[in-house]
Amino acid sequence: MKRGEIQQRLADTNRWWSGAGGWTRYDPDLKEAAEAPFSRPYTAGVLDDLTPGGLYVLRGPRRVGKSVEVKRTIERLVSTGAEPRRIVHMSVDGWRAADLGRLAGAAAHMTPREGPRWWFIDEITGITDGWPEQIKWLRDNDRRFRADTVVLTGSSSSRLRESVGVLAGRRGRAADPDRVLLPMGFRSFARLTTDRSLPNEAARLRIADLTPPRLAEASYEMAPWLHTLAEAWEDYLQVGGFPLAVAGRLASLVADQTLGQTKIGAVAAGKVGVIDHMEGFVLVDVSDETAPAGVGSFFLDGYARDVVTAGTIAYATDSPSGLYVFDLSRPGPPEPVGVVHAPAAPRDIEVSVGAGSRPTLIVGAGGGDLQVYDVSDPAAPRKLSSFETPGRATRVSLDGHTAYVADTEAGVQVVDLSDPANPAAAGRYETPRPARDVSAAGGLVLVVVGDSEREGHDRRVLILRRN
Repeated sequence: MKRGEIQQRLADTNRWWSGAGGWTRYDPDLKEAAEAPFSRPYTAGVLDDLTPGGLYVLRGPRRVGKSVEVKRTIERLVSTGAEPRRIVHMSVDGWRAADLGRLAGAAAHMTPREGPRWWFIDEITGITDGWPEQIKWLRDNDRRFRADTVVLTGSSSSRLRESVGVLAGRRGRAADPDRVLLPMGFRSFARLTTDRSLPNEAARLRIADLTPPRLAEASYEMAPWLHTLAEAWEDYLQVGGFPLAVAGRLASLVADQTLGQTKIGAVAAGKVGVIDHMEGFVLVDVSDETAPAGVGSFFLDGYARDVVTAGTIAYATDSPSGLYVFDLSRPGPPEPVGVVHAPAAPRDIEVSVGAGSRPTLIVGAGGGDLQVYDVSDPAAPRKLSSFETPGRATRVSLDGHTAYVADTEAGVQVVDLSDPANPAAAGRYETPRPARDVSAAGGLVLVVVGDSEREGHDRRVLILRRN
């Protein structure tokens, strides 16, 4: 990876550098956490006590909330006075070890020349060719990196355990430098998922304290809440403690439906691709419509959001990982033929078909801006550009070289994609209420305005005629 490309990624993803106080509202990880229907904000606090100059390793399974904990730590540092340009975040899943040195060099030109910095390097175990040795080299040979506070996160516990020996003597004065983030325990689950009265926080008991008299005393104290706790325990056994799964459970209870949890692409080669928020990309054989059969699934790294199909190619996006390309004509379970990692991947995507019915562009919204990807080569998709809208882009509709963007409070934005690498504003329409969805076809633009899904059901459709 070239240094210029890394610098572009740093500028795109470290939005707190610009001094915009509202970056937390558009950050996909924090926004998703804020939208979770919990009765109170949830945080594990696993990075609350970082010692300056320490080298920390945070491990835990995927989807347990590591990225959210990192972003909340960044939010706390900024709010307590840390200079934003001293805080560096990068997801390095799929990189090579040598790219870490280029990352340090690129950041040196984009951060203050002297003084402490904080590094948050996500999914370090996605580098498979010797990242511990590269981090060791940087701590030994880069004067600034040696003194910086560094947090490495990863999902492969074996690789992270192996790194501890390599990094010995380079952890600084960090207290408890090896951190583990596990799914939430029952105590947190119960308080997040019920609005009923619960007992006051009881002292945590050690196993050695679980004597018959103390157990009898605790049972007596909990007796008034027995029914509530028993119901919560049954839910906990069914759902588990992964924050996304808990949020999905609550959303389904509130709405009494799973609308929006699953999306279906078009049928191609006798198959259809389905994305499920928790299962990933699922391939179904519908060649015999009377007996559809599952072919297999591919677990996406993040939270599956949308799928579109053009020809025999299906495109799936997940948050916050990226864009995946699947060839439905291939036999067997689905495997991506191409992947482009994007930390702020869109939640809603549309495909543009060029000459010869060949897919050329994917245009997406929902990550806070409009994003354009070149998919002319399915095996090598790449991000071409981003276009920052004045509001919060949530949906997009394509008509030729023009994109119509539902931009919430900022109405509908019209973007010219004649040069996909350089999108340009081409117009806007101020809607009387926030624009939630948009569809352009045949000279008309249909816009859904009104409440968000969480606020209520007061929505209406505006029918606009294009000039």
